[in-house]
Amino acid sequence: MAPLTDSKQQERLLCGMIDLYDNQMLTDVILTAEGKDIACHRSVLAASSPYFRAMFTNNVMETTADRVELQYIDIDSLQAIVDYMYRGSIDIDEGCVQNIFTTASLFEMVPLCELCAVFMTGELCVVNCVGIYQFSSFHHSEMLKTASKNYVVEYFGELVQTSSDLLELSFADLAEVISDNNLNVSAEEVVYEMVIKWIEYDLTDRRRYLSQLFRLIRFVLIPESYTSDVVCSNELVASDKFCMAHLSMVKLFRLTKDGATEESEEGFDTDFDLNTYPRLGMYNAKMMVFTGGSQDRHTRALTCYDPKTRKNYYAIPLHVSFDFKYRIDYHRTVVTGDNKIYLIGGIFYEDHHFETAGPALNEVKMFDPYRNQWVDCAPLLRQRCAHAVAHDNGAIFVTGGKAVYPGGEAMSSVERYDITTDRWHYVSDMPVRLCHHVAQVHRSQILVLGGMIEETEATNIFLRYDISHDSWQMIDNRMRVPRAEFGVTILNDELYVIGGCNGGLKISSVEILNLATERWRFGPDFPEDRKSMVAVTYEDCVIVCGGIRTLISRMSRMPRVVETRDMWKFDPALGVWSREAKLVQYANTHACVVAEMNTKRLHESEYVSR
Repeated sequence: MAPLTDSKQQERLLCGMIDLYDNQMLTDVILTAEGKDIACHRSVLAASSPYFRAMFTNNVMETTADRVELQYIDIDSLQAIVDYMYRGSIDIDEGCVQNIFTTASLFEMVPLCELCAVFMTGELCVVNCVGIYQFSSFHHSEMLKTASKNYVVEYFGELVQTSSDLLELSFADLAEVISDNNLNVSAEEVVYEMVIKWIEYDLTDRRRYLSQLFRLIRFVLIPESYTSDVVCSNELVASDKFCMAHLSMVKLFRLTKDGATEESEEGFDTDFDLNTYPRLGMYNAKMMVFTGGSQDRHTRALTCYDPKTRKNYYAIPLHVSFDFKYRIDYHRTVVTGDNKIYLIGGIFYEDHHFETAGPALNEVKMFDPYRNQWVDCAPLLRQRCAHAVAHDNGAIFVTGGKAVYPGGEAMSSVERYDITTDRWHYVSDMPVRLCHHVAQVHRSQILVLGGMIEETEATNIFLRYDISHDSWQMIDNRMRVPRAEFGVTILNDELYVIGGCNGGLKISSVEILNLATERWRFGPDFPEDRKSMVAVTYEDCVIVCGGIRTLISRMSRMPRVVETRDMWKFDPALGVWSREAKLVQYANTHACVVAEMNTKRLHESEYVSR
């Protein structure tokens, strides 16, 4: 006899139980918490929770009781969980998630605990990561603990400076964090100072952990002068025999070997039992970061160049050099004070090269350096390319540009982006319409210079935007040379304006504005007439990379436009320009910032710039 299956029966059964629950029919047990009651069905509780199954099937007092009082459980969490048992859905927010997790853990409801853990993982930030790490450690949630610990490890350097939460960690949790090779600190001294602060926070109870934590500090990575001047002079360290013996071992290691550079494969010296492996954060380097088009319309490239080592890197590769399908032009990039990189607007090459009025983009993306991917942010309120961007105190400002290109009218509108809320809104318009201009922040004011008013007419306009008063001021003290598509940067309280174009003519002149005296002067000319270069400040020098120049063919004597990717440096102390590299492999002429990047997370090119 073949069984007949009714696929709808389970759904009818569930709907029937929900209806009985909602209408308080045939309920056979009352759960009580904080003096309030919830009437429900034993069978549903037992089917959903091993805790209640054991309670109602093991011949204990609650097995047949009409009322079960639950201690140390808040009624809101209990109500939410009982509703979840019937309906399979639950409303969770930051305020209730830990209480719900705790109660679900008591009830042994693993799937609900996992839902809460996933939610908390998605809410991790610098403010709550330490608290969530402690919570997950206490409740033995391995998935949540791994995620929160990794977050603490990644932001350890920032947490040490901005938060006291690390001082609340247990010994075991702190030891686990500072043992991690991926600890994001640029200097091991940060780890030592954190350990001392943690012990001094509760000296009576924590002093006994000093020697155990001391072994986890990689003193071989700390300068010998710091060890002798700071560490050895600390009273806690000086009075601990193990600590002093450990420091003697470090000193002996330095005398007998070349130090941390001669590490074993695992990062431990077998003779001295010293961990010499560098932390992940010690691979951070200040680099020039370029952005552009990549392999499709939705991804963006991020590439890097280290002027010190002359090495080239990429996190996300550029579009294929001979294929302009996904190339993006006239976009802008900005880096915030906490090293977040944003790419804003632009236009695809094909949309402006083959069209007279191609649509610009309103896309905004933030780079996630831990996953090596761009994260979509709230889009601009208007499509923009050939605009200018600036950052100040948690806000990004976007000025002018064009919504269609190359045709279309330049805009005067200005948008402000609140990084915390991920929202854009308009602020006061500029007094004029501009594109291909520049913007720099100085003392919480945005300086806007140059650009194009008409399609071919460059200007020497100088505007100042007062952020606090949302007001624009036209400055009479202008650049002497009207220009657009030029490089700009600030070094030692002086603003450098470099190259650019006016109509069809490219410019080599350099103008320097002393921001204290508000006086302009000409600087040494850039070695070539060039436009669309990027300029940044790096190690007390002005760096210029890439750009578009005009060459004369030796054969035909005809001019041809060439996009270059070389790099030049101007040292104010020497007063001269010098070419530092003939080719920066992954350079981009439209967007470059200086940011901290970790070489361990990047792909290194075999090509070294010369």
